Amino acid sequence: MNAEILIIGGGPSGVEAALSASTYSKNIILVTKGNVGEWKAGYTNIFLNNIELIKKHHSFSISFFNKMYEKWEDHNTRLLKEAGVQILYGEATFYHNALIKVKQLSGSEQFISSDKIFIANGSRPVFQKKVQPDGKRIFSYEDMMRMNWIPSSIIIIGDGQIGYEMVNIFNQLNVIVTWLLPEEPNLLIDEEIRGYMQEYYEDRGVKIARGKWVKELQNTGDKVRAITEDNKIFEADAAFITLGFRSNVDQLQVEHLNLKLNKYGSIDTNEYGQTANKSVYLIGDSLFPYSYSAVQAMAKARMAISHVFNSKNDPIDISNLPLAFNENPQIALVGNIRLNDPNVFSKKIAYYTRNFRAFMSDEKEGYLRIVWNNDGVIIGGICIGSQAKEVISIIGLMVQLKVTVNQASSYFSTHPSAMELPFHLFRRIEL
Repeated sequence: MNAEILIIGGGPSGVEAALSASTYSKNIILVTKGNVGEWKAGYTNIFLNNIELIKKHHSFSISFFNKMYEKWEDHNTRLLKEAGVQILYGEATFYHNALIKVKQLSGSEQFISSDKIFIANGSRPVFQKKVQPDGKRIFSYEDMMRMNWIPSSIIIIGDGQIGYEMVNIFNQLNVIVTWLLPEEPNLLIDEEIRGYMQEYYEDRGVKIARGKWVKELQNTGDKVRAITEDNKIFEADAAFITLGFRSNVDQLQVEHLNLKLNKYGSIDTNEYGQTANKSVYLIGDSLFPYSYSAVQAMAKARMAISHVFNSKNDPIDISNLPLAFNENPQIALVGNIRLNDPNVFSKKIAYYTRNFRAFMSDEKEGYLRIVWNNDGVIIGGICIGSQAKEVISIIGLMVQLKVTVNQASSYFSTHPSAMELPFHLFRRIEL
């Protein structure tokens, strides 16, 4: 079997690569071990948007959630088939040069050759030997759907985006949350956001402990005990762990392509995701040491496809793409937030400022900060609030188009809406 374009992985970047490539080619094969459209933040987002349903059932293991996810996966599968993409379910490994062996779910093997290969097989969570989920009292995002009870107390370990979201979920469920953070803060999350959200959670009863890292987790039968490297002990009914991720590229036997793994288990690439083997590209979370949001992964996938087909294509600055996570409130940012740079200026207002939508819904928590340069060009923004994802998307477009503060200040958005907020702020800026 031959494919002009072969994509390994059916997550957000794999789906985007296949749909983008379908504009140029009708001979595309996508190989996936899991369901098409599956991504690591899928169930977390469902939980965040269905807190009341979790309270009602006193469980995360709700069939409605599975059905919701299945509809999303069916939707993505249908889009790919309508675009002429052939989907092959199984586990892919490189067999020889550009030849791929796919071990299908039935046990049979299929061999595929292709001149252009896109690795989009994502990443997996990593855990220390004595800090492992068991799906009973100790959980990770992969097995939260098995949690068919709500503990009265929980320990959250980790300060990535998933850690913030899990603190949010259990805090809204009125669970006593102890949040264990490492001594060094996560630099992938903006300092201002870290400070604001940690204070936000502390005000809502979350116990935050920053210090030596957890060396062991023990399930005692009715409790979980977390023991730190300096022998401090924390106990709760359950624990959730999110310690980091590792690229899945090391599972593909890339040595058959004369490619070497870097220290992250990934492969070094150029700005387009192209490896030293010019026929092979990496996209999405397989591109470690970076961990991309879905929107960033999709943008990089589209860029790589355009590069293959010689379309007009500049490398993407992912800082100009909106990054968002969490709910109630949403957290979002875009651009270069260099507040210590003397050539960068910013202004901040409370989320509820002239925002009638916030008053109607009684969701007034949060703020918006706009960042611009010496020329008055908007270069970034931070927003925390009930519709921060929509607000930051508008700011992101302005960053991409290099809109100035003066240009934006003359525009009036729909009323009432959260979209008014940035324009109210622009009109308060004196250049």
